[in-house]
Amino acid sequence: MHKELIASLLGVTVKSVYNYEKEERKIISLLNKYMDDNDANEFLSTNKISKFDNINAKGIDQIRKSEIIKLLTKYQVEYLALSLAKSLESNGIISGTSKRLHKTKEKEDFLRDLERILSDLSLEIEEGETTEFQAVIKNFNDEIGFDFNADDKSIVYHIIRRYRVYNTLYDLDV
Repeated sequence: MHKELIASLLGVTVKSVYNYEKEERKIISLLNKYMDDNDANEFLSTNKISKFDNINAKGIDQIRKSEIIKLLTKYQVEYLALSLAKSLESNGIISGTSKRLHKTKEKEDFLRDLERILSDLSLEIEEGETTEFQAVIKNFNDEIGFDFNADDKSIVYHIIRRYRVYNTLYDLDV
């Protein structure tokens, strides 16, 4: 990496960077090993490095996906579906979704309905509204002892999409 960029990152002069190199300071080794000029420029202009943010997000998503799959293997789908239906109905939402949930026996069907509700919740949050879906998810979470939130929408969608590709929820059908 160019000495000028290292100097900018550290808030020192270029001469100091040369001195740090002679002193074999670890920060210089770290910057040269894990960053290039593009990374340094991106960080200086945006205060982040997107390639590192994406790695972290993927890791968190994997952990969260594992938590959701563990929940789905812990409970019968009928229990989850009825709990979600009761949460909808206790908040005055009697719809095709709540009626369908009473009859749900397949995990994929439950997941599709959950994804729709999480999408509605996400939309509420984006619009800055406090309406029924926040209460629905809170009641559902209280009932099942979990913490679904709007960010889980993409993970639930990923699980559904994988089912459609492989035609099995192999890690859910225990």
